[in-house]
Amino acid sequence: MSHGVTVKSRLDNMAENSPKTRMRRFLDAFDSPPIKSAFLLTLILFGAQMICEIVFRLTILRPLFNIGLLHAAFFALARSAGIVSVVSFFPPKVARVLYSIAIVSFSIIYSAQLVYYKFFRTFFIVYSLERSGQVAEFIGDIFLKIAMNIPTILFLLLPSILFFIYLYKRRPIEEFQNVSGWKKALTGLGCSVLLFGLSIVSMAFNRSYNSPWQNYFHHNELLLGSHQFGVMTAIEIDIRRFLSPPVLPDDTLVRTDEDIEMTLPTVNDTSVTQPTDPATNPSQQTTYDPQVWPIDFEKRLEGYTFPDDRLLQPATREDQARYLDDAFSKTAPTYMNDHTGRGKGFNLIFISAESFSPYCIDPVLTPTLYKMYKEGIQFTNYYNPMWSVSTLDGEYAGLCGMIPKQGVWSLVQSAGNDMSYAPGNFFKRLGYNTYAWHDHTWTYYERDVSHPNLGYTYRGIGNGLDLEPLWPKSDNEMIEKTTPEFIDKEPFHVYYLTVSGHMPYSQFGNAMSERHWNVYPGDISNEARAYLACNYEVELAMQTLIERLQEAGIMDRTLIVLNPDHHPYGIRHSTYEEIAGHSLDETFDVYKSVLLFYHEGIEPEQVDKYCCSLDILPTIYNYMGVPYESRLLSGRDIFSDAEGLVCLLGKSWITDYGKYDALTNEFTLHDGASLDIPEDLYVSRVNREVMLRFQTAELVLDCDYYLDLISDDTWKALVKPYRDYMQTRSYD
Repeated sequence: MSHGVTVKSRLDNMAENSPKTRMRRFLDAFDSPPIKSAFLLTLILFGAQMICEIVFRLTILRPLFNIGLLHAAFFALARSAGIVSVVSFFPPKVARVLYSIAIVSFSIIYSAQLVYYKFFRTFFIVYSLERSGQVAEFIGDIFLKIAMNIPTILFLLLPSILFFIYLYKRRPIEEFQNVSGWKKALTGLGCSVLLFGLSIVSMAFNRSYNSPWQNYFHHNELLLGSHQFGVMTAIEIDIRRFLSPPVLPDDTLVRTDEDIEMTLPTVNDTSVTQPTDPATNPSQQTTYDPQVWPIDFEKRLEGYTFPDDRLLQPATREDQARYLDDAFSKTAPTYMNDHTGRGKGFNLIFISAESFSPYCIDPVLTPTLYKMYKEGIQFTNYYNPMWSVSTLDGEYAGLCGMIPKQGVWSLVQSAGNDMSYAPGNFFKRLGYNTYAWHDHTWTYYERDVSHPNLGYTYRGIGNGLDLEPLWPKSDNEMIEKTTPEFIDKEPFHVYYLTVSGHMPYSQFGNAMSERHWNVYPGDISNEARAYLACNYEVELAMQTLIERLQEAGIMDRTLIVLNPDHHPYGIRHSTYEEIAGHSLDETFDVYKSVLLFYHEGIEPEQVDKYCCSLDILPTIYNYMGVPYESRLLSGRDIFSDAEGLVCLLGKSWITDYGKYDALTNEFTLHDGASLDIPEDLYVSRVNREVMLRFQTAELVLDCDYYLDLISDDTWKALVKPYRDYMQTRSYD
């Protein structure tokens, strides 16, 4: 071989291995038909998702530009590559059909979530699919909501429309022939896994409370998750949690580091001493005991070791119960106070009022409701959060004092649990007669299963409660027909769930609106007038109830608590602002509500502490002097010295110091309020507390925590003093 040939060969080799040549080869590889087709198909799916995501964020999940949009894009790209790789396993014609179904599915899912949110102000959960037949009762309202949102739905359907008009017919089937084959499919699947890994890594740099990382792995909540990593990813997590066994939450929530002071360990037998007013009695102090049960948490935890791989290993019931033992043993209880036992031995009537709001109360038009508010206890900063399952979750929060679990119907799930702490069962142990009525179909939301398990003799339409066949039915008629059944059976606890305030809010689509249409002036919009008119039925119902109690001579020993099940999400936001008479932000203001807490002879007062529907049950128990365990509930006695805390869906919150928007990660102090610690530390503490309350409420439901919490003998000892007191009362 000549020297010239050798040099030429070396030069050729150098050229072949030069960076420029390697880059050209790399780019040429992408010019191959399989890669070009896979890239095109992936890009189309990615674009379809991002169009829907952007439309959704512009209409619901504002603001558009935040870190959540980046996370959503990462997951959408990984999902698109995964779908393309999966369809590549099939023959080209089948692959094209499956791919088309995927495109259409994105548009349908986003559109369905949009309509559901516009209807219920929350997102649809997979648990509700098997029970979706109940929605058929409101099919007319649903179609109306669809019609009102047609422009937005058309934008969500745009990817599917473009695909079928331009790509499905004009792009040859060769695109799917190019990617068909198991080797290409496996290659695509590998790319999808890599992209998914990058999606996870993109969240790993921030693992603080309420971060996308925490919500993805530990505390999925659809509203917050949709903001943080996209609607489709949040739905996927909901499906995963629905199908997979539960795992224990992150143990940092129950740690007792020195920098955490919100739930320090508290010895059960300690008391809190508060000075009386020196002006009235400077020498005396009042000692208050903690509201606790004799639960030996140390003994329950004795010999138990938490699994190291708690985030990977399915949690047993023992794991969950021991986690709760650990958490509750480190939770500070609330204490008895000057309101404790003011209503001891009273009857209790608890009312969940459908879509009621503070703006339904008027001193002239609704004098009974106004009297109950002004002459009762006024909770001026009371909020009623919206949960995932509207009325049912509103009932659960109010009746059980627990945050409803995301992704299920909590009251239905509780039907197989020991609900001894719910008021129906609890007051029954104390010797009360317990009843519940609902003036709608008694099986709706499976209340025929859940409410008897709460301790009530329960009846509704179709099970012993016969009312005039209207929609919605009359709350006043329900009160008229049911009061004779309990009025002479003291002591009693009665639960009412009303329906007259239900949508639709129009003169002729709502029997109660039509009935009371002329009560309200015509200088307001028809929707506002219809809403107020149908809720006027609550005024008549309360008037009848109080008259019956007064006639029986027991109004001075019957506590009436009225709580809306949720805010009126069935009316337009602009209409709600019209009724309120001022602007309302949709993160906090719309949830500001009213709690009526009244009996004849009650000492009127104003309570400015921030509180919510979760606080109702412990407040009732404290006011009536019931021996309850304050550490087990998501809420706190409003009259206690515990800091006020309003937990909202999406893990936003309000305290006595300020409010925190979890979607924007912004904290705002109340006017005139100040903190004596750094703001970021305070926000971190409250975020942890909120997270812990969400998590413990979920586990209480999952593991049937009350089943073996205390023995029958302990129960008897707990309730004996109260039962003995009841026997000394005269009910003549």
